[in-house]
Amino acid sequence: MAIKKFTRSSTNKMLAGVCGGIAAYFGWDATLTRAGVALVAVLTGGLGLAVYLACWLIIPDDRNGEIGMDSVFDFYAAHRNRPTSSDPETPPQNPTV
Repeated sequence: MAIKKFTRSSTNKMLAGVCGGIAAYFGWDATLTRAGVALVAVLTGGLGLAVYLACWLIIPDDRNGEIGMDSVFDFYAAHRNRPTSSDPETPPQNPTV
């Protein structure tokens, strides 16, 4: 008996692959799963959206096992020390009066 892993789908996805992964794991239709998640998100006043985002952050991708939080960290690390257009080339000097 092969062990099934709960992962986000990289092929059957609309946003982050969460619904496609849920559908693949349980053997459900992905379109009906998406409709169900959307209905829950509307009926719970957005709580379903928060759960969806949490799932994106913690459920690994089926291609490389990377979780969504890894891409958030990678984005932050790449843009953390990058100068912006408003930053001068040299730091401002304190004028002595």
